[in-house]
Amino acid sequence: GETVHADGPGAASEATTAAPAQAEAIVSPRQRAKGRWGRLREARVAGTLPGLESKPQIRAATDDPLTLDLTPIFRHKGVLLTPSVSEAISADRQLRSFASSMGLKSAEPGTWSAMIRSLLAQVSVAAVLTDMTIPGLPLIYCNEAFTSLTGYAHSDVVGRNCRFLQGPSTEGEVVYAIAKAIRTGSRALVRVTNYNAKGRPFRNLLALHPVRDSNGEHRYTIGLLCDALQTTACGNLKRAFGLLPTRFEAGLAPKVFASLQRIPAEAQRKQWAEALLVASRVAWVADWDAALSNVLSSEEALHAFGSHLHQQS
Repeated sequence: GETVHADGPGAASEATTAAPAQAEAIVSPRQRAKGRWGRLREARVAGTLPGLESKPQIRAATDDPLTLDLTPIFRHKGVLLTPSVSEAISADRQLRSFASSMGLKSAEPGTWSAMIRSLLAQVSVAAVLTDMTIPGLPLIYCNEAFTSLTGYAHSDVVGRNCRFLQGPSTEGEVVYAIAKAIRTGSRALVRVTNYNAKGRPFRNLLALHPVRDSNGEHRYTIGLLCDALQTTACGNLKRAFGLLPTRFEAGLAPKVFASLQRIPAEAQRKQWAEALLVASRVAWVADWDAALSNVLSSEEALHAFGSHLHQQS
């Protein structure tokens, strides 16, 4: 398996002996307020904190197997200490601004994914979250408003690509626009015909919002949904859409598996191709004459169609 390393105050080192009072002072509440991480780092360098061992622990943040809390845990004489990485996390200004502007309870310190989930859980519009580093781009979270809107339970949603909401009347050109927005990491606001868990169609106002880390990598996509016929719900969605965070420090969302860093581009290209295929099929079914006319008016399309016929003959 992948070994996760933690850089910082708990790096392996041999410390000299020190009075217990010194260690106690270093982790006192007053000094934690000044930054426990820095204090622990100084102690490690100066050799004044004996018996400190650093063992990063991966703990499940929820029952969701895709959710991991990678907050480093440090043990000193049998006492678990969480250094000021949590304080650094709580300093994410965009998350604080979103919570304040939306009138939400501030998120408890954790990974960026955990914090945005705790905020999305409080909003009145349906919301989903996708980790762009996971092949196939499955949803890793949905809130209660989403289950109310679609009728799908959380267990039916997490781990699946959002295409399960599509159906016979889903507009091909909108599917194309959605796939393009996801592939290019662009914001999008579209109206699309989707289907609930009972197979009934509904008009969905869908907002797609990319979130990048401090390295510029597209790490998450937040989706907001509501019944497009409900004026109040649409207003709430547009307000939240305009306030969502756009960036975060890369260290707040560590990548657990290094191999995933090499896969997303390929996975996104595959999804792009699949979405184009679905869009093409829907377009032909919806209006055969218009689709044929479009093919006949395009030299590139005619060439591709001719090549296909030649291969089939």
